[in-house]
Amino acid sequence: MQKVLLTGASGFLGKKVLDIFNFKKYNVIPLSSLKSKSSNYLRIDLNDSAQLIKLLEKENPKIIINLASKVSFKSKINELYQLNILCPKLLANYCYENNSFLIQASSIAVNGSNCLGYNDSTALSPDNDYGKSKLNAERYIINSGCKYTILRFGGIFGKNGPNHLGINRTINEAMNGKIPKMNDSRFSKRNYIYVKDAACA
Repeated sequence: MQKVLLTGASGFLGKKVLDIFNFKKYNVIPLSSLKSKSSNYLRIDLNDSAQLIKLLEKENPKIIINLASKVSFKSKINELYQLNILCPKLLANYCYENNSFLIQASSIAVNGSNCLGYNDSTALSPDNDYGKSKLNAERYIINSGCKYTILRFGGIFGKNGPNHLGINRTINEAMNGKIPKMNDSRFSKRNYIYVKDAACA
């Protein structure tokens, strides 16, 4: 069975992806940041390029799913560069040189926040450095010549989801007994996807 390398495996989305792989008995190497205390993950600092290259050479994965990212709408591009740009670039170069396949989790932030809808022809016009970092990563991957799929997610929601998304704050508050309030029109459109559906994708 082909070996799958999963970055961000201890994150909100990564845990669900790992559950699917474990259920289907895939040969998966789950990577997590050094902050993770669980022994279920191989802990690595993806900001350390030499460490990442050494790991790739040792494990020789045929599929890489990159869910690792620094999600911040306030950070500057230099603060996001190592994890959001250089790490995907190194993964893409590895995939090109080793005939492996890369799946990259990106964001509709590459399109900017003023879109009324999103599809494959929506203009690429990020209006913050997070979106710019994800777009740079996409361009490096495309230009690398590797085999790839890029998934641009909107907001991912579910229990214990990140609180920068309003629906996750509401879910987490409701789980703690606070009654949710509707603050918007019932006609509003949202770009949310349920975490298990994102994991299946």
